[in-house]
Amino acid sequence: MGRAIPAAGPFDLLEAAFSRSRDRVGLMEPEARARFDEIWAILREVAERQRAAEIRMDRGEQRLDRAEQRMDRAEQRMDRAEQRMEKSDRKWDQRMKDSDRKWDQRMKDSDQRMEKSDQKWDKRFEATRKLVEAGIGIVSRLGKRQADLERAHKAFVDSFRKGNTNGRKRG
Repeated sequence: MGRAIPAAGPFDLLEAAFSRSRDRVGLMEPEARARFDEIWAILREVAERQRAAEIRMDRGEQRLDRAEQRMDRAEQRMDRAEQRMEKSDRKWDQRMKDSDRKWDQRMKDSDQRMEKSDQKWDKRFEATRKLVEAGIGIVSRLGKRQADLERAHKAFVDSFRKGNTNGRKRG
């Protein structure tokens, strides 16, 4: 607001054009002179308003330029933020791929360990089954032997009670 009005303007051009006619103004009649001064005052006022409007327009353009610069800086910040976000997303995606790959490997390793463990337990179970079957066979044979031994023992004991086997009794 404290700026001076620029020296070059439309009024200055008019004044330069009519500077020669000022000498002739003094030769005019008073009514013509008053009319000329009135027109001259209107022209001066229009020129001053024009200068003030141009100053306001210049200030507005400067404000607009500053606003555009702020907007450009904001867009640059947004672009940088977007680049950071994309970089972060790429890192996250890579981490997730690595994590998935590691998880898949762990699951594969776990499955292999479980398969080995299952095979080991299957072998143990099969060995236990064979032992049980063998034990059952042994118990069955022992049962038959026991029955044979019991018969033989009874026959032995009976032979002492009834006598010798040639039909004589002991007495």
